[in-house]
Amino acid sequence: MNNYLLALDQSTSATGWALFLNHDLIDYGVIKAEGYEDNKIEKMRNWLEHKIQEISLFEDSELNIAIEDIQVQNGNVLTFKTLARLQGVLINTIIKYNIGVDPTFPKQQIILSQIG
Repeated sequence: MNNYLLALDQSTSATGWALFLNHDLIDYGVIKAEGYEDNKIEKMRNWLEHKIQEISLFEDSELNIAIEDIQVQNGNVLTFKTLARLQGVLINTIIKYNIGVDPTFPKQQIILSQIG
């Protein structure tokens, strides 16, 4: 069985992602979005759906997804609310495909990617 882990460090302006196969980094990148917040969130949702569908084409594979949990940064509640909306959309998309999802703090994501 090939175990894939897609790790996301999401934001509405630039989202970093890394794809691991059986503990080895095989691909990574950044998705940049412009425009209004709703458009940015929709672009991220579309990208995630496409990535999930792409990975699901691989035979004998299992996909798990780790996304960065959100926290208030510098007391900015508006940013927190926007990230909460984005996280909700991403988690909903992941659940739609019956994939395991784990919101983690950034340090935990690094550990998870190293130990699987």
